[in-house]
Amino acid sequence: MKEILIVDDEPLNIKVLSLFLAQENYHWQSAENGEIALQLLIQQPKQYSLVLADRIMPRMNALQLINAMKDHELLADIPVVVQTGIADKEEMVEVIKAGAFDFLIKPIDKDLLLAVVKRALQHNSKHNN
Repeated sequence: MKEILIVDDEPLNIKVLSLFLAQENYHWQSAENGEIALQLLIQQPKQYSLVLADRIMPRMNALQLINAMKDHELLADIPVVVQTGIADKEEMVEVIKAGAFDFLIKPIDKDLLLAVVKRALQHNSKHNN
């Protein structure tokens, strides 16, 4: 089974997201920033079906990660859902224009997260069959 990659520099955020995902039997792995996430994705591109990435992180933020993934053929179609603490229209437009599949505003609502994850995974499976 493919995994969801949680990318966040805050351990508490990873813990909350992973708890929500585990309750629905999703498999997941985590990375503390976009650089580490990109390395994992490049090493095993077929292992991941979705990336949940925090918008603001040290070393490589979510938008930089999305742009880097576009440069790798095997990563370009993996949906990225960006999490942000900023409920700002310009921020949301920037995230979608960059190529994010969707965005979630923190604090993350469990039901909304699971609905977005399910939709992203369905989208991914349609495009990779």
